[in-house]
Amino acid sequence: MTTREKYELLFNPSQNSDENKLKILTELIGGECKQSEKIEYLSYRAKLFSGRFQWEDVLNDISAIETMNGNKLNRSLRGLKIHAEIQMDLRKVREKIGNALASGVEQNKQFHVLMEHLSEDEIVNIIHDSKKNPTNSKRLRN
Repeated sequence: MTTREKYELLFNPSQNSDENKLKILTELIGGECKQSEKIEYLSYRAKLFSGRFQWEDVLNDISAIETMNGNKLNRSLRGLKIHAEIQMDLRKVREKIGNALASGVEQNKQFHVLMEHLSEDEIVNIIHDSKKNPTNSKRLRN
């Protein structure tokens, strides 16, 4: 399969699974291509990784883009980078809460509620909802 055929398969909205798209993107990124194409492939792969909650992979791809592009990111990738960094930081918080629950802290119920509100799904929903509904974004800032 040629690079062009892989590219067309990748961006064709067919029944192509995310797993297959990731495989094709990894092959394209590892192959020889223009820097602008590699940046496009890395951007698309980072977005696929974010949908799978693979935050470290998101940050690795964005870091590669920054290196190739003079530390410049478009607005979408800057937002994705911040989202991934927040999720990575919250992962550490969730681990600490989990450890506290395992050790039998007194505020058990409060920690369970906090854990629910800090779940990856909940944070993704808050971020996506605030993009769709700017009034929610204002409410979150207040």
